[in-house]
Formats: sequence, C-alpha cells, structure tokens
Amino acid sequence: MYYRLLLWLLFLSLVSSMSSVQATAELNIYSATVPVNSQSELVRTPALQQACRQVFIKVTGDKTILANSLIKDACLQCQLVTEFSYTHVSRPGKPFLLQVEFDHQAVNNLLSQAQQVLWQEDRPPLLALFTIGSATMPARLITQNDQPIANLLTTTAEELGLIIMLPSAADANLAPDIVTDIFATQLGSLTSYYNNYHALGLLLGKIDADNTRLNSQWRLLLGENQWHWDINRQSVPILINDLMDHVTHALRGLSKPINGSEASIITMIVNGINQQTELRQLLTIIHAAALVSDFNVVNITGNQVTLKLFLQGSKQIFQQSLQLQAALHLQGETDETLVYLWGS
Repeated sequence: MYYRLLLWLLFLSLVSSMSSVQATAELNIYSATVPVNSQSELVRTPALQQACRQVFIKVTGDKTILANSLIKDACLQCQLVTEFSYTHVSRPGKPFLLQVEFDHQAVNNLLSQAQQVLWQEDRPPLLALFTIGSATMPARLITQNDQPIANLLTTTAEELGLIIMLPSAADANLAPDIVTDIFATQLGSLTSYYNNYHALGLLLGKIDADNTRLNSQWRLLLGENQWHWDINRQSVPILINDLMDHVTHALRGLSKPINGSEASIITMIVNGINQQTELRQLLTIIHAAALVSDFNVVNITGNQVTLKLFLQGSKQIFQQSLQLQAALHLQGETDETLVYLWGS
C-alpha cells in the first residue's frame, strides 16, 4: 500500500508545482467577474456591488462577512474599485462579462477596521480524492470528467477563494484504494510520504448514497494538520456547499491575523466530554479555529474541560468560527468566558 501511495504522491509532485502556479495565477481573490446584459451604467452599478461582495467572500473565505455594516456600505458605494472592463461572450441573455479589479490595500484595511480575519493570499491548492457509491452501485472515484459534481466542487471552492484539483480520469483506477487505505491508516504512518508536499493539501472522502440521504466522511490533510468531518445531507449541492464551508473555516484557522487585530484572552468551558476521543476532537477544533494563537488546558473535572484561549482578535469572531461545529452548542457567555455543551 505505502509503495503505491508513494508512487501516487511522486506523480503529484511532478505536476503540482505547475498546477499550483497555474491555479494561483487564475484565481485572483481581489478580482471578480459578473455576467451582464449590457454595458450601461444602470446595469453596471449593481454588477459592481455584486463583484465587491464576491471579492470580500474570497478574501476572507467567509460568507457571513456580508452582514458586517462596514463591508456592506463599502460594496453599496462601489468605493474600492480600481478598474473594470468588458468581454463579449456567447451567452444567451447576458452577452458580456464585467471584469472588476479591487484595491488590495483598501480591501485589507477595511477588513482590519471591521476586525475580520484576513486569509493569506498564498493558499494551498487541495487535491480532492473522494468516491461515491451505494448499496447497489460500487464506489467510484470522482474525476475531472464527472459532471456536474466536478464543476460544482471547483466552482464552490473558487467562490470562497479556494482552489480544488481533481484527479484525471486516467488515475481513476489507482486513487480509490488510496482513499480507503488512508481512512484506515494512522496519520503518523503517512507523515513521511506527504511531508514534502506542504503546498498540496489532500481532501479525502467517501459518499454513500441511500434512498433519502447522502452520508459522507471527509479527512483534510495539510502538513501536520488534519481535520475530520461527517456530513450527511439530502442533496449533492448542499453537501458540497457545507463541505467547502468546513474546509475554508479550517484553513482560515491557520491564517495569521491581520495587522491591528486586538489580542485577548478568554476562558472556554466545555461540558459533556466523556471520552478521550471526544477530548482529542475538541482540541483539534480549537487548534483549527480562527484567531486562536495558542491555548492551554487549564482543568479537566468529570466531563467538564476548561481551556484558556489566546486570541488575536475579538471573541465574537472566534465564536463565528465555531458555528459550523455541530458538536459544540453555546450555553452561555460573559465578557471573558464562553460555555459550550458537547454533543451531537
């Protein structure tokens, strides 16, 4: 197994440098493209506003950023645009693409004023290796040729400022075994194989379809970091959307805070931790959460865990980074303390 995995990663090393450079060049997080039906000012103004909203989501990787009043006002006023142009395309109803560039520094400064986390621009492209199967259909690897799910995955990722690569159809016979093996193997056993590929994260998953739901398991590997998610939804678009939210929240948690963010120290109390595996899951979540620069386990009493968190930013933004964690339920808070209940 390890020999086949090594061959696979060696192959990726030959193409990842080219793929990463090409993907990074194509995904400019400070620009956006909006289809329009004319070049009139009446149409242009709302299109510029839409482009602005796209950029702030890409720069932060956070869809909730649009609820911030400073961001909302800046987009309404179209005050951050540096240039725009039109391209004619063969598209029924909307034959033009409005391409808009935004001021990098102005966008970053506004995020700093809004006390939001700036996700660094040099984001690692991810290789997605996942299968779909059911009780009546053998699992198969999803490749670049599998539409519409391949396009749905890459497009949803790009909207959040993330690059997802899928294997080519030629590799379909190799990767499914690797996905299964990685799920069944301890991470430490694989470290020597992927440590040389820090610029390339691996998103591993399997989706099992039954009559009413899609049940999926996912594992994200990036350097020495790893995350695990079980995501069960009723449709592929909802599942992919939720998956990309989890991925971006995890990677944002590794980002350095923007300049000017105020440091703070808070206490976090989590009730309902009954097993060692639950404690490990909790610590993994805290390690990946936005704004956490360091943390200490202060006390463990019964099923209650108390942590001291060192944040580079506000408690509110930290709370937002935990909203996607289904196992954490906010029970109460004070200015310096958050109390959560652990459980599904």
